[in-house]
Amino acid sequence: MSRLIRKQLYLEPAQDALVKEWAAKRGLSEAEVVREALNLYAATAQQLRLPRNPAAWAEEKAFLEAQGCRETVPGRREWEREDLYED
Repeated sequence: MSRLIRKQLYLEPAQDALVKEWAAKRGLSEAEVVREALNLYAATAQQLRLPRNPAAWAEEKAFLEAQGCRETVPGRREWEREDLYED
């Protein structure tokens, strides 16, 4: 087995129950179940990559450029988090 790196993560109670159930059913540690889930997710994500949307990127670029045109004050931002979300 390769060198393992310790990680700590937070699960919702339902997720914790699933990990415990799957580990018990398969006779594995909870950590092994999480590692297998990550490997499965990574393999699936590569197959399901969505095509790039040039129009969406152009819209995002225009938004960011508009944000960058504002006068800035060192150490202070001129926008609020809510400005990033549509109503």
